Amino acid sequence: MKKLAIVVLLVVAACNRRHSVTGVSGAPTPRGAMEMFLAAAQAQDHDAFGRAWGSSSGPALGTWSREEREQRGFILMKCLRHDRFQILTEMPSTRGERILTVELRFKTLTASSNFTAVQGPGARWYVSGFEPKDLQEICVSK
Repeated sequence: MKKLAIVVLLVVAACNRRHSVTGVSGAPTPRGAMEMFLAAAQAQDHDAFGRAWGSSSGPALGTWSREEREQRGFILMKCLRHDRFQILTEMPSTRGERILTVELRFKTLTASSNFTAVQGPGARWYVSGFEPKDLQEICVSK
């Protein structure tokens, strides 16, 4: 009985952690958001992806429906596949956003794109967009 109670508590804690947005979404820096975003894409983890991806309103996990997030994420994650990545530059934009040029390496392919990071609630940063066409070779590779 005692073991069952412990298992139930662990399951409840895991569920609460997985669905919680507060305190685990975004990153304190644009670079941290980019690293979080690409790690989630590489792991094909839709919830983690939804915590790193967002807008000035907050994470996609808290603002988009699960269906919309997973549909968009599925497509984007294919283009974000990588064995390694390198953040080449980080520059401010005119709207307070940060533009990060990131190089992705996947198998024998190398491509780079500009990613936009925005600051949301609680001074947390989220990746809000990038140019998938710049990563076209990776997107269509097998």
